[in-house]
Amino acid sequence: MVYPEHYVIRKVHSQGDIRWKGRQFYFSETLAGELIGCHQIDDSLWEIYFGPIHLVNLDTRNHHLIKMRKTYIKTQPDDQKVLTMCPV
Repeated sequence: MVYPEHYVIRKVHSQGDIRWKGRQFYFSETLAGELIGCHQIDDSLWEIYFGPIHLVNLDTRNHHLIKMRKTYIKTQPDDQKVLTMCPV
């Protein structure tokens, strides 16, 4: 998985979690061994990506994940996003 240079990269542990500044955050065992990209959007808020898929936001001030109501796929340039659709 390749991410932009300004992203912070973390490898998901076998239990489906990552460590961030001394805290543990659970994502999914499905992502075990995969690299996720973390894009800082303000002092304490990060967008977490698996490839182009925006998974969640990470609030480092309050130490919790903010789940997304909709999943977005990041496209180029950084300011454009495409909404994914689920087949019926």
